[in-house]
Amino acid sequence: MRIAIEHNTHYRFSEPQARLVQMLRLTPCDTQDQTVVNWHIGVDCDARLREATDGFGNAITMLYAEGPLAAIDITVIGEVLTNEATGVIRDAVDP
Repeated sequence: MRIAIEHNTHYRFSEPQARLVQMLRLTPCDTQDQTVVNWHIGVDCDARLREATDGFGNAITMLYAEGPLAAIDITVIGEVLTNEATGVIRDAVDP
């Protein structure tokens, strides 16, 4: 099954922030029954995105932005191809 995903996260701050460092856990990993075909993380401000892997093998994206920031919007658009596995996730990293 081909699944199209769009996810939006909106942060609003009570006071403008001088800088923002955020660890994003928004990227799925490839497994035996799931393949990430296309994936994009977008931010509505001038920000640096750095992809990495955490200690458990999960994909993370570090976001670095300089302010002042009163708000920030993060949008994820992607496509995942899945195989029928009767609800069982195989080959996923288990902490």
